[in-house]
Amino acid sequence: MSDNDPYPGNVTIAPEVLVTIVQQTALKDENVQALAAKPPRRSRIKGPRATAGGVEVVQGKEGLYAVIHIIAQPGANIMRLAESLQHDIAQALEQMVELPVARVGVFVDDVSAAGAGGG
Repeated sequence: MSDNDPYPGNVTIAPEVLVTIVQQTALKDENVQALAAKPPRRSRIKGPRATAGGVEVVQGKEGLYAVIHIIAQPGANIMRLAESLQHDIAQALEQMVELPVARVGVFVDDVSAAGAGGG
């Protein structure tokens, strides 16, 4: 906050909001069948964190750390999908909450069977 701020006060973004941004960004990709149901392994990064639906986000000293577990569509190029998700998730977080992103980890836990209704 500077002396020129017209509205002094604090803005707090709940860690759960960051998880929602990660989830929604991943699910927009046509090569993501679903988010994996299993919770991510708790990272060693210290800071406020939230975990839900295969996603963990931690607000660390160097920025945001996001981990997501997905189930890919059959036929998807998994490397391209993972790299695309890393980019898209980092960009969404940086644009929506204006916090730096230190790392985005993408785990492809499974590939959906053709014609399956989800994971």
